[in-house]
Amino acid sequence: MPPVAMNLKVTAGCQEDLTSFLRLCTMIQECGRLGTCGTIKVIVDGDGSGRYRFYHENEEGESEQFPFMEGMDFKDDVKIWLGE
Repeated sequence: MPPVAMNLKVTAGCQEDLTSFLRLCTMIQECGRLGTCGTIKVIVDGDGSGRYRFYHENEEGESEQFPFMEGMDFKDDVKIWLGE
């Protein structure tokens, strides 16, 4: 099956925050490259200092922010399986 792709833009409050996000992406990528299963604990502070924003290109070729996903419960641990 051929890979699928999307144009993704990430903004953060400062270079250090962006670098932290890129380290996370690199860890995910390396698990796939090595063919290994890994658990990465991500802690989101939530005080607003990182100010991460994620944008994608819509059908018209315009950049738009990811919408809030209904049903997300931030009170409990959220487990998301990648590659399943």
